[in-house]
Amino acid sequence: MDVLRPELGISKYMRGYVTSNSNPHHEALAGGWNVATSLPLSHRWSAGCIELLNAKSHYPFFRALKQQRLVLPHPIQPLCSYGSNLLSGSQEKETSAAEETLELLEWPRVCKAVAEFADTDLGKERIRVLVLPDSKEDSEILLSETYAAVFMNTTYGGAFSCGVPQTSLIKHTLEKIRKGYVVSGLEAVAVGKVLQVSQSLKQSVDSCSRIDRSGALQPLLRLVSPLGTYHDLIKVIEDAVDDHGFVKDEKHSELKQARIQERSIELKLRQLLRSILQEKTGIAASDQEVVNVDGRLCLALSSELWNKVSGILLRSNPSGTIGYFEPTTVMSLNNKLNEARALVIQAEYNVLLGLVKKILPFIDDITTTLNIIVSFDVIMARAKYSSWMGATRPTLVNVDSMLEQWEENTGHAANLVDDVDQVSSHNYIVQLRSALHPLLAQQHREGLKEAKLGLKLKEKMLARLHSRAVTRVDAVNEMESSLVVAKNKVAALEAAAPRAVNILVKRKTRVVTITGPNTGGKTVTMKTLGLAALMAKAGLYVLASEPVYMPWFDNVYADIGDQQSLQQSLSTFSGHLLRIKRIRAESTGHSLVLLDEVGAGTESTQGAALGMALLESLAESDVGGSLLTVATTHHPELKMLKYRDNRFENACMEFDEHQLKPTYKLLWGIPERLGLPKKIVEDAHSMLGVDKADLNQIILDLEQTRMNFQHDVALGAKLLSEAKCSHRKLIAATKELDEFSMALQLSKISRISTTAAVARSTLHRFAREAKQK
Repeated sequence: MDVLRPELGISKYMRGYVTSNSNPHHEALAGGWNVATSLPLSHRWSAGCIELLNAKSHYPFFRALKQQRLVLPHPIQPLCSYGSNLLSGSQEKETSAAEETLELLEWPRVCKAVAEFADTDLGKERIRVLVLPDSKEDSEILLSETYAAVFMNTTYGGAFSCGVPQTSLIKHTLEKIRKGYVVSGLEAVAVGKVLQVSQSLKQSVDSCSRIDRSGALQPLLRLVSPLGTYHDLIKVIEDAVDDHGFVKDEKHSELKQARIQERSIELKLRQLLRSILQEKTGIAASDQEVVNVDGRLCLALSSELWNKVSGILLRSNPSGTIGYFEPTTVMSLNNKLNEARALVIQAEYNVLLGLVKKILPFIDDITTTLNIIVSFDVIMARAKYSSWMGATRPTLVNVDSMLEQWEENTGHAANLVDDVDQVSSHNYIVQLRSALHPLLAQQHREGLKEAKLGLKLKEKMLARLHSRAVTRVDAVNEMESSLVVAKNKVAALEAAAPRAVNILVKRKTRVVTITGPNTGGKTVTMKTLGLAALMAKAGLYVLASEPVYMPWFDNVYADIGDQQSLQQSLSTFSGHLLRIKRIRAESTGHSLVLLDEVGAGTESTQGAALGMALLESLAESDVGGSLLTVATTHHPELKMLKYRDNRFENACMEFDEHQLKPTYKLLWGIPERLGLPKKIVEDAHSMLGVDKADLNQIILDLEQTRMNFQHDVALGAKLLSEAKCSHRKLIAATKELDEFSMALQLSKISRISTTAAVARSTLHRFAREAKQK
């Protein structure tokens, strides 16, 4: 039963006339009104009111509206249009290799994680499809913006919140105002909120920039510089509507008088209905008996009282026990009430129309303000995500200038190393120390946080049980057992933290071939590198230790089709070839190419030959080549490329034979045998054939020689360092000895002088005493 409430406006009263018509169009409109009936009238001008006013005019309510000669806005656009989005005969656009790579690397999931840190819905929408810039300069601008936001958040007391979550509603409101439509009270409040937030935003950035002497906030200062102040317009909006979107009548006499008249008629109508009920049935009426049905006040009567009141049965409940009667004597007063409500509608509309006319001259400035707020929100979201993940600002290196400065006598052209303490940063185009896969790190962090919260809750529950005077022993034991399980879960998650990987690529490297077992973490390493490149390009910080150096890649391409891919199942050999063909057609000398299991899926010799030719073509710097290619393989022939071309390098993933878990550590040499019995390994080598066995032995000997050489160099460097340290200690000890000897001599001289002075004084005293005697 729907009790009449004056503040609910017109929707409830209109709905009855619409639903009473059998026209399907009107029924659809009535369904739309059912969604909005809980909002005040001034909230719902855009929700279909004008469309309804164009319905059949022979209903009493619509006739009342037309008698008032209302000036109505243009009909609103339909909420939906059936069949407008149907495609007939259109072909789906083919996905490019770069776009497909974004899915393979799960880039949308990273964007979604960043979007959770945005305050506005338009900001979230923009971040979910983060734009990857077309130039290195644009990426550096994005990184400088992110740095400025991080600097502002960490230096000036926490993250700044935009505070305008419903920006899509505001954008739609501004479009309506531009077209001359009247907006609702809530929409007008949203426009005022944008203006208030813009002033607060500009003041905050300006005040921080005056304190900042490093110039770090200049990108944000340039962004908010077009924002203006709109004190007068904000005051106009506040005078027209309150914070809840209800149209005010303090400064609008027409609206105030119309509402007084509406309340007066409604009060009179309610009193008349109560008196009728009291007179006809002898029952004292209450608010439960006087109800609003489809916009008309009536009486809710039980079935035994129906014949005692003359009037119209508007409807009854499903069981037929309650009927809603409009007495004949109140019909004219109900019509007057609807006419009074129509006057209120017209007066509210006039207020909102006047407000729209005052907002319209500023529409372009407000639109620009909204775009700046959303852009600021996007920057803040990137900064909040980067800080939350503990990421590092990457430096985009200029590869061309580094190659021009390359010296041929620097030794090996490039390699990936694990002993990062013995390298210099300027030697590398890619330097990712302790790098983590962002999705794996986020998943582990959230899981550990949830487990710790559960553990804390169980500890509180156990403490509460112990604090009670009387506690069941079995309940305490059960909670203690549950607490032990929770502690074990936290310990297991802490022990299973994602392992970091060090990726350091020297200046001349074009292709890195990584070998290792299928469970060794090769794919995770490649995805970590690919996502790091995308994050740096999009203005995000990278999950690695400082410093982080990376080239700017124009595109990232990946052929990852194994079962470790989270988005795609195992590909066939032909599928691999087709994807690689598309990658080569799009890649350039500034691209990053990631290939998983090169040459797999076919006969070993053919696969190795194809893999060698492919990697050699990708080592070129023209179209079809790459700036850097990282490939995984099990073919030993591919590892031989390093020994005839200094643009190639080999690496392998370490595997813990005891725990059978990858360590995600890049090592030199070939993979270990994963703890298999020696006889099985020897039998497997014998089955490979003499050629491959010899090739593997050559590679093993070369790698062993190189490792021995590196070990000797490292040992020599260590001994030299120890010798230098001992020399410094010897010099320091000699200096201390000289200083001690000098201090000792001075001390002796001082003591001798003091003793001599005392002796002289004693002799003089004795001499004086002798003379006196």
